Amino acid sequence: MFPEITRNTDLIKEILCEEEESFARTLDRGERLFEQTVAKMGDSKTIPGASVWRLYDTYGFPVDLTRIMAEESGLAVDEEEFEREKQAARELSKRKKGGNAGGAGVSLDVHSIAELGDKGVAKTDDSPKYTSRSVEAKILAVVTSAGFSDSESRSLATNPDDAPAVGVLLDRTVFYAEQGGQESDSGSLVSADLSAEFTVEDVQVFGGYVLHTGFLKYGSLQVGDSVEAQYDVLRRLPIRNNHSATHVLNFALRQVLDGEEPDQRGSLVAPDRLRFDFACKAAISPEHMRDIEALTNQIIGKNLPVFAKEVSLEQARQINGLRAVFGEVYPDPVRVVSIGADLDAVLKNPESDEWTKYSIEFCGGTHVAGTADMKAFVIIEESAIAKGVRRIVAVTGAEAAKASLLHASLKAEVAKLKTLTGADLDNEIKRLTKELDSASIGVYDKHVLRTDFEAIRLAHVEAEKLAKAQAAKLAVELVQQRIEENPDQDVFVVELAVAGKAMTQVATFVKGLKTKAVYLLAVDGARVAHQCVVPKQLVSRGLKASEWAGAVSAVVGGKKGGKDESAQGSGTETGKIAEAVQAAEEFAKAHLQ
Repeated sequence: MFPEITRNTDLIKEILCEEEESFARTLDRGERLFEQTVAKMGDSKTIPGASVWRLYDTYGFPVDLTRIMAEESGLAVDEEEFEREKQAARELSKRKKGGNAGGAGVSLDVHSIAELGDKGVAKTDDSPKYTSRSVEAKILAVVTSAGFSDSESRSLATNPDDAPAVGVLLDRTVFYAEQGGQESDSGSLVSADLSAEFTVEDVQVFGGYVLHTGFLKYGSLQVGDSVEAQYDVLRRLPIRNNHSATHVLNFALRQVLDGEEPDQRGSLVAPDRLRFDFACKAAISPEHMRDIEALTNQIIGKNLPVFAKEVSLEQARQINGLRAVFGEVYPDPVRVVSIGADLDAVLKNPESDEWTKYSIEFCGGTHVAGTADMKAFVIIEESAIAKGVRRIVAVTGAEAAKASLLHASLKAEVAKLKTLTGADLDNEIKRLTKELDSASIGVYDKHVLRTDFEAIRLAHVEAEKLAKAQAAKLAVELVQQRIEENPDQDVFVVELAVAGKAMTQVATFVKGLKTKAVYLLAVDGARVAHQCVVPKQLVSRGLKASEWAGAVSAVVGGKKGGKDESAQGSGTETGKIAEAVQAAEEFAKAHLQ
């Protein structure tokens, strides 16, 4: 049923072991913090709900387990306070989703950086960002929009929306600061005793100082405090997937676009998508897009290991096939990321042609352990952004799965069009035209769907043209027959089977006779279309087209317009067409002298 389980046994075991170890650490830490909380309670037999919520919200310690431990210790949990804290956390979450950047107005300029240096504040050690989920750190400085501060207190804010923007500098961090096209991490800084928590919404680096900006969730912080810095894993994972996919895409472009040199011109790595800009003279054909996507997915399916290592700049530049961004200044040593090729082996023989078969790049970003972590890759957009520069937008993981499911759904709907006819087919074509235009699915998949859809649409348009032409011909023949059968009759009221082109051609035919007056009516969907033609000699005898149309409009409703020799209208009372025919006949008899 699920062959990927047996194919990826080692990866599954690795993930399970990692999760077990992580939860074991959560339990150990939670138990210690639970004991610290109880020790601070004194003679009280009720654990504060705020403490219980923080154990869960910050450290992932299960609430049910807290309740069980409390019961075993003869204690109770303040459930009402717990629910209040839970609701307050939800309000804070809404604030974050609303897009209020916690770091707005907080940064370090050259004067601030110089001041930090004068004070002897060391630059941030951010090396743990590649290896750890959390790290114990010390607050070296607190920054507000007004400058440096010794502390920041939650009491400064009366509600979550008023929480002031604050920046925190640490001696070390696990947070990835926005750089190299990769968006920053988010997460939290929590005091050792759980008395304060700082929500990190944005991370930037200024002259080697990593600034964590956001807002105080509760408590207070001051310079010298120890905190646990931990990033949001659920945000980091898709960013990591998309960054590795960017490298594989860069490699695939070079392999597929024979004769081109698609040098990178920029990139964006976000949780929901990746964007890659590159030099290219012309639009990429759908077939090339298909091949680029297929090669990328092929590499993902191989579950190639990803290697990263700091190498001297001179040595790194000798690696055959290594990619770098033109114009970028790289540090020495520089971090090299390789997908599939062991860097120890690469550095032993850097000039080997073998390394051109792999993605090897300068990069300081975060990456997957193996390419299978990305799950799947779908290119959802390819466009021009400047002369000689193209842009590809793609998704991986869960977003790629959504794109594939949407494609399957649209493919089934396009296929269903072949079973429809008439108005049903016409309505579905109009609806699917809009859906296909806005659908976030694979570029090549959309190309194939559009080709199939367009063939169906054109066949429908051609069939409609033929049907309307045939209907118009039959309508003219019907009126012509009626006139030939009654040559002495001056006025004819005719109900047609269809409106539109048929009615127009009949009116043209009657005008050409110049001796007969004809009133045409037809039900056209949810309306009654009607039109009349009166020659000059009958107008002089008292039959005026505009007045004639008014008599019919009085029956079928809607609007009418015209002059003495021709008029038309559209009504909504489709059930009264027989009554309208009678009204037209009676009006003509009464007014024609």
